[in-house]
Amino acid sequence: IISPTLMKSNLDKAFHCALVIIPPESIFPPIQAIRAKADKSYQRWMPHINLLFPFVKEETFADSLPDLTSALQKIPSFRVTLRRFDYFAHSKSSTIFLVPEVEDNENNPLISLQKELVSQFPHCTDLSTRSEAGFHPHLTVATPDKKSMMNKMNQYQSNWKEVDFVVDRVHYITREATSPFEIRSTIYLAPPTISSDSFVIPPPEESSFVLVNNVWTSTANSFAFKFSQGRKW
Repeated sequence: IISPTLMKSNLDKAFHCALVIIPPESIFPPIQAIRAKADKSYQRWMPHINLLFPFVKEETFADSLPDLTSALQKIPSFRVTLRRFDYFAHSKSSTIFLVPEVEDNENNPLISLQKELVSQFPHCTDLSTRSEAGFHPHLTVATPDKKSMMNKMNQYQSNWKEVDFVVDRVHYITREATSPFEIRSTIYLAPPTISSDSFVIPPPEESSFVLVNNVWTSTANSFAFKFSQGRKW
């Protein structure tokens, strides 16, 4: 059942809000080493895989948290490997990205996760309707001109050592007009990640987050924080 709140029009979406996967900081260094020199969005975005973007604003997200949390806790965590690069060619530029590979391409859990999110936010289909191929998960590392794109990508590939990580949560991130994106809430996927009562992962800025029913919520986000205080999920 989709609540009326989630059926709002495109006016509810904003380019300063996104739902993303963020790799663990332990594997940031090789990714950021490329991005710092080659990605025009390096200062604005952390390393990430977009799931829904543009996405709903803070108040709508806070209202949607119970349904979203319930849905994601039915989706098993899964492992992603970053071992190869690919690219998108645009009219005058290009995007080089790391391909998030999974063990089961036929039943790709990344695709399944994004489909579930679209079912929860049916007006946030931008990433799944951009091309006939549908949702194309990727982690952007560089935005060179088309002329240098192949040389750059081959260089990155020759120096790259594959890394992997478990996708066990998604993050709601927002930004102000001139500020970088920040994590506002973190919602966990299914066990075993959250199967133990003693299992607690601190958020990036522990002092400014509260954990409510396996959802890390920033106290800086007044809408979500007031919601988490005033209602039991």
